[in-house]
Amino acid sequence: KKWERRCQSTKGWCGLIIAKGLMGASRGQPQFKDMIALFEVRWMSAKDLGIGPLQLMPMF
Repeated sequence: KKWERRCQSTKGWCGLIIAKGLMGASRGQPQFKDMIALFEVRWMSAKDLGIGPLQLMPMF
């Protein structure tokens, strides 16, 4: 609900951050030095994009 309210207040615009460091001590909480790029993008639902939910697949 919080995400939806924020999207409504920004008229669907949000920031997309690309960060490095999938593993390690800062996993899930990147610091400023880990951030590679910031894009301002328009929010789209999975239905609008024509994709379903993402699923974690085992690596073989």
